[in-house]
Amino acid sequence: MLDIDGLSVRRGTRQVLTDLNLSVSAGEFVAIVGNNGAGKTTLLRTISGLLPHHRGRVSVLGHDPARARPDQIAQAGLGHVPEGRRVFASLSVLDNLTVGATTLSRRQRKDTMERVLSLFPRLQERAAQRAGTLSGGEQQMLAIGRALMARPRILMLDEPSLGLAPIITRNTFKHLRTVQQEWDVAILLAEQRTRILTEIADRTLLLSSGRLEPEQQVPRTAGASAS
Repeated sequence: MLDIDGLSVRRGTRQVLTDLNLSVSAGEFVAIVGNNGAGKTTLLRTISGLLPHHRGRVSVLGHDPARARPDQIAQAGLGHVPEGRRVFASLSVLDNLTVGATTLSRRQRKDTMERVLSLFPRLQERAAQRAGTLSGGEQQMLAIGRALMARPRILMLDEPSLGLAPIITRNTFKHLRTVQQEWDVAILLAEQRTRILTEIADRTLLLSSGRLEPEQQVPRTAGASAS
């Protein structure tokens, strides 16, 4: 699904990622934790093809981001929920979700919409409401739902807990565990908070100064009990 070998990325004169190795298997939930400025956003944007890298190899669902356009990588099955959610504030909840399904047939769109609204009943209740009037937690649900509308095989999320209360963060992570298990989607999540993730993710990795520290293996039963 995702294979990174010796990745190095510069932003201007600053070395952000250095000789980074990472793999994510089908249906796996991998969390990358690290402080602000550790390189988490840079890593996810590089995987999506939004940022170039100067050394190393990246393979995303058979595509090299250095040679494929971001939309081609997305169509191959990569979903990306950016930091700050970035919903379309002036559009309704329903229209935001529909934007994520542009490559689906009418029947696929209908079926996927039903699954998303079943996962997030609050979005069903707010279907006609403008996204900009939603609470932070509701906007995060919408951002995740919009990404799921494209039926991704890998879902990446950048700081989904940003600005959310702990209880809402926990519920969001539990929803992601449900997506992993019931939608058969691999998840790569970048976060600063660590305690909740060690209960839910299959593996947690520490990103520090542009390098990944030795991984922590989390027993499958621990994640399953949290869902």
